[in-house]
Amino acid sequence: MNPLQLMNNDIATLMMSSQKVFEHWNDKVADGMKNNCIANIQRDWKAYIDEMNTRMNIYMRAEKEIDDAIADYERKTR
Repeated sequence: MNPLQLMNNDIATLMMSSQKVFEHWNDKVADGMKNNCIANIQRDWKAYIDEMNTRMNIYMRAEKEIDDAIADYERKTR
């Protein structure tokens, strides 16, 4: 399994587990923790995923260009 998928599974587990905690622990402190900690983790995770998707798209395009250049070189040298 790829590392991003593993991390995504971990963050989903964190979100589900924390939701159960906050359902039982429902007061001003819990709301503050949920809004200040969990919401920040979600926001940071989404920003990270967006950045990684952008970088992976660039990487895959570059990899395709290299593969195409190698194939073209091999055709020319036959």
